[in-house]
Amino acid sequence: MISVCIRHKVRGTAIHSKSEMVMTQRSYGWKNKNLTAASIGLCFCLFLSLVGCGDSETARETPVDAESIIPKADPIESSPGELVMPEGFSDQAASSEETTSGGTPAVGSVGLEMPNVSGGNFESQEKPSESRSSPIRYESWDMIRQEVLSSKKITVVDLWSLACEPCLKEFPGLVQLHRDYPEQINCVSVNLDFDGRKTRPPESYEAEVEAFLQSVKAGKLTSYICSTASDDVFIEEKIPSIPVVMVFNSQGEMVKKFVDAGETVGFSYAKSVRPVVIEMLEQK
Repeated sequence: MISVCIRHKVRGTAIHSKSEMVMTQRSYGWKNKNLTAASIGLCFCLFLSLVGCGDSETARETPVDAESIIPKADPIESSPGELVMPEGFSDQAASSEETTSGGTPAVGSVGLEMPNVSGGNFESQEKPSESRSSPIRYESWDMIRQEVLSSKKITVVDLWSLACEPCLKEFPGLVQLHRDYPEQINCVSVNLDFDGRKTRPPESYEAEVEAFLQSVKAGKLTSYICSTASDDVFIEEKIPSIPVVMVFNSQGEMVKKFVDAGETVGFSYAKSVRPVVIEMLEQK
C-alpha cells in the first residue's frame, strides 16, 4: 500500500514535471517565433532606408551636367584693347541703319546710346556765323573774384550749374542785361558744375556749357568754368545754394547778393536784379 502510494506520488511528480517541460518548450517556441518576426521587420526597414523608395532618390543623387544643357560658346580671339562685339552685331546694325532725307543717320537708329547725365540736353540755336566769340575760361574762384574787383565797372556775377533748373531759367536775364548795357555793365557767367572729383575735371563740362551758352545766344558774355570745387565756393561766399547773383559797384564792393533763400528767395532778373543795377547806373 505504501509502495503504491509512493509510486503514484512519484509518477504524479514525473507527469507534472513532464507537462511543465512541454509548456515551457511551447512558450519558448512562441517567443522564438515573435523574435524572428521582429528581426525580419527590422531588417526590412533597414533595407528600405539604405536602398530608398524608388527612382526619385536616384534622380536626386544624379548630378546635372551644366555643359549638356548650356552649349559652350566658341572663344573669341581679339587683340589687347580691341572692342569685340557679338557675332552678327555689325551686320544687324548695318541692315537696321535708317537715314534721313539728307543722308544723316536717324537719331537712335543704330549704335549704343549713352544716357544724358547732365541737367539737360542743350542744342545750339545760333547759326554758325553767330557762334560765340568769347571762349570759356578756367580759373579758380579767387582769381575770378580778383578780376571782378579790378574791372572798375558795375559787375553782375551769375553763379549757376547745368544741374540747377532755376539757374537755367533765370540765366537769359543776365544775357539780356549784357545786351542792353554792353559798355556800362560787366556781366560774368561762372559755372559751378565741377565738384572736385578727379574723374570729372572742369574741362569735361565745356561742351555742355558751351552748348547751353549758345542756346541762349550769350554772344560775347564773359564765361568761366570754376576750377574750385563748388562746395568750397559755397563755404567761402556763405551761400546755401544756387542760383546766386552778386552785384558789385565800380570800386569792387558788393552792393547786393541775391540767393534763392531767405529774404531774396524766388528772385528774378526782371523784378530783383535789374532795378538794383539801373539805380546804380543812374547814381553814377
